[in-house]
Amino acid sequence: MSVLILLPGQPGLPAATAIVSGIRAVLLADWSFQLSIEMEHVDVARFPSPDDEERRLRTIYGSKYRHQHFDVIVAALPEPFRFVLRARDELWPGTPVVVCGIDERTVRDLTPPPGVAVLTIRFDMEGTVRAAQALLPDTRHIALVGGASPPEQVYHDLIRQAVSAAGGLDVIDLTKLPLSEVLSRVSTLPEHTVIVQSSYQIDSAGRRFYGIDLVPRVSKAANRPVFTPLGLALGRGVVGGSIIEFEDIGRDAARVATRMLRGEAPPRSPVPSFATSVPRFDARQLARWHLDERRLPQDSQIIFHEPTLWEKYRWHVASVVGLIGAQAVLIVTLLVQRRRRREAQAALAERLRFEVVVSEVVTACATATIDQINERIRECLRRVVAFLGVDRGALWQRSPHGAVVSITHVWQRHGPAPPTTIDLEQFPYFRERSETGESICVASLDELPPPASAERAFLSAAGVRSFAALPLFDGAHPLGYLVFLSLRAKRRWPGDLARQLQTLAEPFSAALIRARSAAAVEHSVATADALLGAMPGETAIIDSTGRIVQTNDAWATAARSGAGADAARALGANYLDACRGAINMPRDVAEKLRTSVESILRGEQEEFTIEYPTSRRGQDCWLVVRVRRLSRLGGGAAVMYFDVTARRQAEAAAQRHLNQIAHLDRVAGMGQLASSIAHELNQPLTAMLANAQAASRLLARSAPDVAEVRACLADIISDDQRASEVIRRMRRLLRKTDFVSRPLSLNGLVADTIGFVANDALLHAVAIEFLPTHALPVVYGDVIQIQQVILNLLTNAIAAAANGGTPARKVTVWSSIAAAPYVEVGVHDSGKGIPEGDLDRIFEPFFTTKGDGLGLGLAISRTIVEAHGGRLLVENDPAGGATFRVHLCTDQGEKPERRIDG
Repeated sequence: MSVLILLPGQPGLPAATAIVSGIRAVLLADWSFQLSIEMEHVDVARFPSPDDEERRLRTIYGSKYRHQHFDVIVAALPEPFRFVLRARDELWPGTPVVVCGIDERTVRDLTPPPGVAVLTIRFDMEGTVRAAQALLPDTRHIALVGGASPPEQVYHDLIRQAVSAAGGLDVIDLTKLPLSEVLSRVSTLPEHTVIVQSSYQIDSAGRRFYGIDLVPRVSKAANRPVFTPLGLALGRGVVGGSIIEFEDIGRDAARVATRMLRGEAPPRSPVPSFATSVPRFDARQLARWHLDERRLPQDSQIIFHEPTLWEKYRWHVASVVGLIGAQAVLIVTLLVQRRRRREAQAALAERLRFEVVVSEVVTACATATIDQINERIRECLRRVVAFLGVDRGALWQRSPHGAVVSITHVWQRHGPAPPTTIDLEQFPYFRERSETGESICVASLDELPPPASAERAFLSAAGVRSFAALPLFDGAHPLGYLVFLSLRAKRRWPGDLARQLQTLAEPFSAALIRARSAAAVEHSVATADALLGAMPGETAIIDSTGRIVQTNDAWATAARSGAGADAARALGANYLDACRGAINMPRDVAEKLRTSVESILRGEQEEFTIEYPTSRRGQDCWLVVRVRRLSRLGGGAAVMYFDVTARRQAEAAAQRHLNQIAHLDRVAGMGQLASSIAHELNQPLTAMLANAQAASRLLARSAPDVAEVRACLADIISDDQRASEVIRRMRRLLRKTDFVSRPLSLNGLVADTIGFVANDALLHAVAIEFLPTHALPVVYGDVIQIQQVILNLLTNAIAAAANGGTPARKVTVWSSIAAAPYVEVGVHDSGKGIPEGDLDRIFEPFFTTKGDGLGLGLAISRTIVEAHGGRLLVENDPAGGATFRVHLCTDQGEKPERRIDG
């Protein structure tokens, strides 16, 4: 393949050279060495007789390429384009032609001949003028510098049109002058003038130039900045402009030529080239003329930027600064880490102390009897006050009606006694916080906001320096505040401390609820005695047909305040109709209640009670309905409604406290086994000492028996492992962990627990027999909690066998498969058994048959087993002794969501 490139002017013209460079780069990259490239220069327009020169050039080309065929011809710039249009049919008939470097405004109405592809460009004269105006807003004149030849007038006209379009500018035309006069004129241009240099190949004196060679001379002589749209001039003294690169023009033309070489048809009309103008400027010239780069058009490119000292050496400086900074950061980090480690250690110690206080408060409040509860609350306040280092702790209880709070429980180090009541009507800030249940923690009275001026004056008069008030709740209902006061010094209340103190609110709330419940019970008893057995709650008397014949005030109020269907409970209505309509109760409960009421009215049963959840006045609650037959002429029944929401909530709170006591029970159990554990540890330790002494004596011989020494050392290792295993089992049982359900090896767990109590059994002369059933189904549960249950049963069984009064002291333990889906672990002792009257109460909290027992072990054990979806059963053996059976679930999906945290 062969390509002919036609270029304008003489060889060496910079624009033509740049275009050829782009063409060759693409063609050689696509075709490698599969084609040859020929170049010719069409230079006829500058002669006096261009037609004669063109005929001579045709003769030369016809002779030169008579026997050579070109696959494509590339004509660059206007002069070769016009030549190839006139001469192609004569010299290269039918040869495809690619024309490039033609401004689109000069060929707007041209229809290319067949086989000719015209790629147009747009010399952005307008963009160059706009860039000059942006950099120099006060520009009034454009000095046009360019050549005098006719072909160059096309470019000059485009610049004139751009100046005219910009408006407000006039042109100083220097294109008709010889070069010497041009240099003279550009050095004396008036103010507010910029120079735009166009194509410059021939001056008015007929002398030929390479335009880019004149750029440095014009720039050096000029007293105003020089702009140009021609890329080859950039870097030679011009500021810049909207510049198009001639090499990009050549590349685009080569791509089209490549497609035509591969058989693609040329476009039928001129198409825009991908070579476009880009705002490009010389940083050195911008600095020379003191032009602000921020005024440049958007996306402008700045080249020849001379780096500053910082840009030259910034990496060196940055490295040094970075090294110093890294060292400083490392030092600071180490110091911060040391400080944080110390703070963390102090915080951990403080948290451990706080957890001890919390556990003491929980235990004290949970184990207090009704008679002890008030004294226990004051004792718990004393412990918390001592921990916090404040002067007073108190419980403020809200009045059921009004804004009065009563200070019911107080412990203080010194100072005057606090008032017994406070009327919050006088303290609006405190009242607002109490109604919303917000905590109030103030390190200084100055922190109180301006609206709390009354509170500030009251506390200041009482000598208070700092205080914290934590809300107490009964479900969603506020009970009051847990308050701590510092009288001698200011006390900070960090956020983490405030959150920790909030955990104390729950046991104090539960204790306060218990105290209130006790007071309420006493009041109810007194009221019942005073009113001759008047029934609390909503009470109604119905006749044998179910008609409501009498109500108390609570029932009547509820019937009046209810909407719609509640009229069915009004006096004179039929209560059975209210049941059929499921008034304020689930339909299944209503149906069961109706059936039972009808049965009572018929005399088939004496009493019926049902408890169910419902919603009243937009709040969830629990109600108990109790129906009792009236033994009177004509029959009938008494129907009573009780709201037991508070009891339900108190039961939930008590359950949480019981979960905490479970861990304390394990600790207490290990305390009871202390002597047996000490005995179990003493055996391997004694054996280790004996073996060590024996090895020492053997080594003291002149010819020691190495085998015996090695045997002694092996015994020491074995005894050490026995002692370690004892300690490991004890630590695992004492560890406080969250509930974790996993598959359990029940036989191994039972055997491990028997190892715990083996020495205790030995000390009490009790034999333990374990009868495992092999290949048991897998059970799921928390290993610590299940072991706690087995340990409680074994400890009780050993104590029962030791006090049984029979010569054969024995505890039998077995595992077996029970009715699906359970596996059974049984514990039988040879003791006296459990009195028949105590069997029903054996699992009640605080009930015990042992003189030194708390009565919590079996209650906790049953709670743990039921939380695992199992059952804990007890029975007396006719042959003597008691038998406890633990049924554990083998299906993990059978366990309820309940859990006991260790």
